[in-house]
Amino acid sequence: MQTANDDTPVNRPNARFAHVFVVLRADSYEREGGVIVTECTVTKVFSKQEMAEAEVVRMNALNAPKGCSYSWRIGRFVE
Repeated sequence: MQTANDDTPVNRPNARFAHVFVVLRADSYEREGGVIVTECTVTKVFSKQEMAEAEVVRMNALNAPKGCSYSWRIGRFVE
């Protein structure tokens, strides 16, 4: 999952846009027939990267027994 030092293109800001930091929850489960499905949900959006990182750490610790995981990504804010 996402780390604070991840410098993939998806986490590099673009100077032309205002940015937000999106916290995502990933849930995986098995459907009938053995098909594994992963669903992704936007849980929160922050204006500061540090806040999103802290929320990811908090939610991963809190929800680890549920089998879900949290990560963050940078997003563009469009009015």
